[in-house]
Amino acid sequence: MQTFVRLYDRLIVTLAIAASVIVAVMCAMVLFDVTMRTLSVPMPAFAVTIVEYSLLYLAMCAAPWLVRERGHVYIDLLVQVLPSALRKTLERMIYLVAIIGCMIVAATATYLTWIAINSERMDVRGIDVPLWVSQIPLPFGFTLVACEFLRLWILNESYFDRGSEGRGAT
Repeated sequence: MQTFVRLYDRLIVTLAIAASVIVAVMCAMVLFDVTMRTLSVPMPAFAVTIVEYSLLYLAMCAAPWLVRERGHVYIDLLVQVLPSALRKTLERMIYLVAIIGCMIVAATATYLTWIAINSERMDVRGIDVPLWVSQIPLPFGFTLVACEFLRLWILNESYFDRGSEGRGAT
Protein backbone atom coordinates (compact mmCIF):
# COMPACT_ATOMS: atom_id res chain seq x y z
CA MET A 1 0.00 0.00 0.00
CA GLN A 2 2.85 2.40 0.80
CA THR A 3 4.31 1.80 -2.65
CA PHE A 4 0.98 2.73 -4.22
CA VAL A 5 0.75 5.90 -2.10
CA ARG A 6 4.31 6.89 -3.05
CA LEU A 7 3.62 6.31 -6.74
CA TYR A 8 0.37 8.27 -6.51
CA ASP A 9 2.15 11.15 -4.74
CA ARG A 10 4.81 11.16 -7.47
CA LEU A 11 2.08 11.23 -10.12
CA ILE A 12 0.47 14.31 -8.55
CA VAL A 13 3.83 16.12 -8.29
CA THR A 14 4.81 15.07 -11.82
CA LEU A 15 1.54 16.46 -13.17
CA ALA A 16 2.17 19.73 -11.31
CA ILE A 17 5.63 19.93 -12.88
CA ALA A 18 4.09 19.16 -16.28
CA ALA A 19 1.65 22.05 -15.72
CA SER A 20 4.59 24.34 -15.03
CA VAL A 21 6.31 23.22 -18.22
CA ILE A 22 3.07 23.78 -20.16
CA VAL A 23 2.90 27.36 -18.84
CA ALA A 24 6.47 27.99 -19.98
CA VAL A 25 5.83 26.50 -23.42
CA MET A 26 2.64 28.53 -23.81
CA CYS A 27 4.45 31.74 -22.89
CA ALA A 28 7.22 30.97 -25.37
CA MET A 29 4.72 30.21 -28.13
CA VAL A 30 2.74 33.39 -27.49
CA LEU A 31 5.95 35.43 -27.42
CA PHE A 32 7.09 33.78 -30.65
CA ASP A 33 3.69 34.41 -32.26
CA VAL A 34 3.63 38.09 -31.27
CA THR A 35 7.22 38.59 -32.41
CA MET A 36 6.53 36.96 -35.77
CA ARG A 37 3.42 39.08 -36.31
CA THR A 38 5.30 42.26 -35.36
CA LEU A 39 7.98 41.41 -37.91
CA SER A 40 5.24 40.65 -40.49
CA VAL A 41 6.51 37.11 -40.85
CA PRO A 42 3.81 34.49 -41.44
CA MET A 43 3.23 32.40 -38.34
CA PRO A 44 2.66 28.66 -38.56
CA ALA A 45 -1.02 27.85 -38.09
CA PHE A 46 -0.41 25.34 -35.34
CA ALA A 47 0.68 27.82 -32.65
CA VAL A 48 -2.76 29.11 -31.64
CA THR A 49 -4.26 25.61 -31.66
CA ILE A 50 -1.47 24.26 -29.46
CA VAL A 51 -1.89 27.09 -26.96
CA GLU A 52 -5.67 26.47 -26.85
CA TYR A 53 -5.18 22.77 -26.16
CA SER A 54 -2.44 23.57 -23.65
CA LEU A 55 -4.90 25.54 -21.52
CA LEU A 56 -7.01 22.43 -21.01
CA TYR A 57 -4.03 20.19 -20.31
CA LEU A 58 -2.64 22.80 -17.92
CA ALA A 59 -5.89 22.91 -15.94
CA MET A 60 -6.20 19.13 -15.72
CA CYS A 61 -2.55 18.63 -14.74
CA ALA A 62 -2.59 21.32 -12.05
CA ALA A 63 -6.03 20.70 -10.51
CA PRO A 64 -5.20 17.63 -8.36
CA TRP A 65 -2.06 19.26 -6.99
CA LEU A 66 -4.01 22.45 -6.25
CA VAL A 67 -6.53 20.47 -4.20
CA ARG A 68 -3.69 18.80 -2.31
CA GLU A 69 -1.98 22.13 -1.63
CA ARG A 70 -5.30 23.82 -0.89
CA GLY A 71 -4.50 26.25 -3.65
CA HIS A 72 -7.97 26.69 -5.11
CA VAL A 73 -9.54 30.01 -4.25
CA TYR A 74 -12.38 29.98 -1.74
CA ILE A 75 -14.15 32.50 0.41
CA ASP A 76 -13.71 31.65 4.06
CA LEU A 77 -16.09 34.18 5.60
CA LEU A 78 -18.66 31.52 6.52
CA VAL A 79 -15.98 29.08 7.64
CA GLN A 80 -14.53 31.59 10.11
CA VAL A 81 -17.81 32.15 11.96
CA LEU A 82 -18.96 28.53 12.20
CA PRO A 83 -18.46 26.52 15.38
CA SER A 84 -15.73 23.91 14.98
CA ALA A 85 -18.05 20.86 15.02
CA LEU A 86 -20.43 22.35 12.47
CA ARG A 87 -17.50 23.42 10.32
CA LYS A 88 -16.12 19.86 10.27
CA THR A 89 -19.52 18.46 9.32
CA LEU A 90 -19.93 21.03 6.56
CA GLU A 91 -16.42 20.30 5.25
CA ARG A 92 -17.12 16.58 5.05
CA MET A 93 -20.36 17.25 3.18
CA ILE A 94 -18.52 19.56 0.78
CA TYR A 95 -15.90 16.84 0.18
CA LEU A 96 -18.62 14.31 -0.65
CA VAL A 97 -20.35 16.73 -3.04
CA ALA A 98 -16.98 17.48 -4.68
CA ILE A 99 -16.14 13.76 -4.99
CA ILE A 100 -19.54 12.91 -6.48
CA GLY A 101 -19.48 15.92 -8.80
CA CYS A 102 -15.97 15.17 -10.05
CA MET A 103 -16.81 11.51 -10.64
CA ILE A 104 -19.95 12.44 -12.59
CA VAL A 105 -17.90 14.77 -14.79
CA ALA A 106 -15.16 12.13 -15.13
CA ALA A 107 -17.69 9.44 -16.11
CA THR A 108 -19.37 11.74 -18.63
CA ALA A 109 -15.99 12.80 -20.05
CA THR A 110 -14.92 9.15 -20.30
CA TYR A 111 -18.06 8.34 -22.27
CA LEU A 112 -17.62 11.34 -24.60
CA THR A 113 -13.93 10.56 -25.07
CA TRP A 114 -14.78 6.97 -25.95
CA ILE A 115 -17.29 8.20 -28.53
CA ALA A 116 -14.73 10.63 -29.97
CA ILE A 117 -12.10 7.90 -30.24
CA ASN A 118 -14.49 5.53 -32.00
CA SER A 119 -15.96 8.18 -34.30
CA GLU A 120 -12.57 9.34 -35.55
CA ARG A 121 -13.91 12.92 -35.68
CA MET A 122 -11.46 15.74 -36.18
CA ASP A 123 -11.28 19.15 -34.56
CA VAL A 124 -10.56 21.45 -37.48
CA ARG A 125 -8.71 24.63 -36.51
CA GLY A 126 -5.28 25.86 -37.51
CA ILE A 127 -4.40 22.20 -37.81
CA ASP A 128 -6.57 19.11 -37.84
CA VAL A 129 -6.47 17.31 -34.51
CA PRO A 130 -8.44 14.23 -33.51
CA LEU A 131 -11.33 15.33 -31.28
CA TRP A 132 -10.34 12.92 -28.51
CA VAL A 133 -7.07 14.86 -27.98
CA SER A 134 -9.09 17.69 -26.45
CA GLN A 135 -11.15 15.33 -24.31
CA ILE A 136 -8.64 12.80 -22.99
CA PRO A 137 -7.32 14.90 -20.07
CA LEU A 138 -10.80 15.41 -18.58
CA PRO A 139 -11.49 11.88 -17.27
CA PHE A 140 -8.02 11.64 -15.76
CA GLY A 141 -7.98 15.13 -14.28
CA PHE A 142 -11.40 14.96 -12.67
CA THR A 143 -10.78 11.44 -11.35
CA LEU A 144 -7.57 12.61 -9.69
CA VAL A 145 -9.32 15.67 -8.23
CA ALA A 146 -11.97 13.33 -6.80
CA CYS A 147 -9.19 11.17 -5.34
CA GLU A 148 -7.64 14.22 -3.70
CA PHE A 149 -10.95 15.20 -2.11
CA LEU A 150 -11.41 11.57 -1.03
CA ARG A 151 -7.97 11.69 0.56
CA LEU A 152 -8.96 14.81 2.49
CA TRP A 153 -12.18 13.08 3.58
CA ILE A 154 -10.49 9.83 4.65
CA LEU A 155 -7.65 11.57 6.50
CA ASN A 156 -10.15 13.98 8.05
CA GLU A 157 -7.99 16.93 6.97
CA SER A 158 -9.35 20.43 6.68
CA TYR A 159 -9.25 22.20 3.36
CA PHE A 160 -9.74 25.45 5.23
CA ASP A 161 -6.78 25.26 7.59
CA ARG A 162 -4.70 28.03 6.17
CA GLY A 163 -1.46 27.35 7.99
CA SER A 164 1.25 29.95 8.23
CA GLU A 165 1.16 31.09 4.63
CA GLY A 166 -2.62 31.51 4.39
CA ARG A 167 -2.89 29.70 1.08
CA GLY A 168 -6.17 29.47 -0.74
CA ALA A 169 -8.30 31.85 1.27
CA THR A 170 -9.55 35.17 0.07
